[in-house]
Amino acid sequence: MRAVRLHALAGCPPGRGSVLVRALGDFDPTPTTAEALDSTLRGRVMGFPDETRALVAELIAPGGAWLGLAEEERPDGDFDVLLWPKDERCELGHAPAYPASAGGQALGWSSASRVLLVAGELTSTADSARALYFDAKRGVASEVEGGMVPGRAFATVTPFGDALIVAGGLDPRTSSSGAPADGRPIASGVVFEPETGRFDRARLVPLSVARARHAAVVLPSGETLLVGGVGEGGVALGSLDAISPRDRAPREVGLATLAEARVAPVALTLDDGRILVAGGTGRDGAPVGRLEFLSADASQASFGSTSVPPRFDRAFVAMPGGGALAVGGCATRGGTGCRDAWWITPEGVAERLPDLPVETPHPALVPAANGAPWLVAGPDDARELLRFDPWQAAFVVPPGRPRAAPAAELPAPLALDPGAFVWLARGAEGLALEGLRFDTRGRFAFDVAPLFTALPPDGSFPVSQAAHVAPDRSPVRDGAEARFAPTSGLTLEGDDATALITDARYLTVELRITLGAGSPPRVLAGERILGGADCPWPEGSEETLELELVPGSATLTRGAKRVTCSAPAERIALGFRAGPTQKTTLRAVEVRRGAR
Repeated sequence: MRAVRLHALAGCPPGRGSVLVRALGDFDPTPTTAEALDSTLRGRVMGFPDETRALVAELIAPGGAWLGLAEEERPDGDFDVLLWPKDERCELGHAPAYPASAGGQALGWSSASRVLLVAGELTSTADSARALYFDAKRGVASEVEGGMVPGRAFATVTPFGDALIVAGGLDPRTSSSGAPADGRPIASGVVFEPETGRFDRARLVPLSVARARHAAVVLPSGETLLVGGVGEGGVALGSLDAISPRDRAPREVGLATLAEARVAPVALTLDDGRILVAGGTGRDGAPVGRLEFLSADASQASFGSTSVPPRFDRAFVAMPGGGALAVGGCATRGGTGCRDAWWITPEGVAERLPDLPVETPHPALVPAANGAPWLVAGPDDARELLRFDPWQAAFVVPPGRPRAAPAAELPAPLALDPGAFVWLARGAEGLALEGLRFDTRGRFAFDVAPLFTALPPDGSFPVSQAAHVAPDRSPVRDGAEARFAPTSGLTLEGDDATALITDARYLTVELRITLGAGSPPRVLAGERILGGADCPWPEGSEETLELELVPGSATLTRGAKRVTCSAPAERIALGFRAGPTQKTTLRAVEVRRGAR
């Protein structure tokens, strides 16, 4: 038996009512996987299955709705669930006079410890060493006692084993001109330990080279990869550096080198594991349009000739299937006509999308559930939130959108999971950490209704919210291969047309597919293709198909006939492609976790 503790944000306390708590994992919902409890309870032992991997909580009260999500707690531990007001911005915390308005702060998030860290500042005072952390289990924000050594700005924060590392940055106090932005880059990182709430000031982590204004991602090995940035003497860097949480040592050996050196690049881990490096400015100070794709371990580079028009401050976000979006930015500083948008396919082809409805000189893209990222758009004095509809391939105004538009000169918002993000916002007492939860969809999501059929009664935006399926490239280009319509379902035409179930990952699962027209689909199970030439569906005329996946094995059923094939043994994403006739229409897909 495991205890469930409910927590609330002090700035946005929930109303009094009953909280429905649902257990999620590799099993189907039953009466024993959901329970209601009073919102005043802070701890309750609940009889959920031992294999529970996530909890979703929902409270409906007179003052509105509150949502909570907790994923992958320790198998033998308790669950802490933080209730957020749905679709309402809320202050998460601040420290006296920190953060200030100088900018240069770095934000990072550890899903393992569920801790968010805000570190550093662009000031020549001791404030550059200050940091703030937010415990997303309990909803508590605190300043880090003692700060970090040395102070820094324009660093990066990434998970580092069970901790977080603030890597590189510039030391504003070393400026020879007196301007903090002219400080020297730092050749070290400092580790924040969530268990103590402090930095390990006694043991700095060396970097291969000093760098600031760089990008960072976490490799499958657990290493933090530092990408590009500015080095000693203001030179743009094309090098990569991998720092290991095991021995706290850097390495450059075995890593690729960027084809173009970049200051302030974007680095994204794509849905297929590769790393996209994009944007930033080159050695001449001009924006870089070339896109570079690194292998998952950063040892190889590819698609080096692919590009989008170069823009200052262009924003990027990963999309389902290994693609990405590129949005906005201007060709010149302070320019106009900053409305272009591109869908970068998994093969690295940049497809032009309809222009944005507003000028976006300093955009920010935030990954979100259902392949529908948020866009912070508009001129600096009138920024607003839009959301992407992957089936329209356009950014639109969602009904009832929250009023939360982070300022252009502050760090970009940071996603905690597919349904929540945080940012720094200006307030009466300086900057404060604010957040928004709009969804609880995640890796262990369970779809009660069949996909494609659970559309809003009024057909309102976005279709993808109801379908939980998104294409891996623009569906509105000439010769579109993947189309979705509420009346007919999902149509896939051509050899590579792909639609993916978003966000969720599966270990043991059953699919019940209702075929509308054409041949049975190929089902993408991670990197394995089921229903294709080497693992075909049984012959027959039945419209209902069933696919059962267990670790290492797949069973395809049509009528009374079955075919068994090998399958991945790990947790995977699922998707669909057209069958042998090169055209398939699916009326519905029912997804059930677990197996009979």
